[in-house]
Amino acid sequence: GMAGTVYRLGDVHGLGSKVKIINQLLAGVHIAASAEAMALG
Repeated sequence: GMAGTVYRLGDVHGLGSKVKIINQLLAGVHIAASAEAMALG
């Protein structure tokens, strides 16, 4: 399933949220770059 593998990121609360935000920002950059590349042809 979606949560088949769980990764422990340390003992500090909120660290998983920080990693998720970084991942979302990186994904957003890639989506924007892909859209720009498609627009340019």
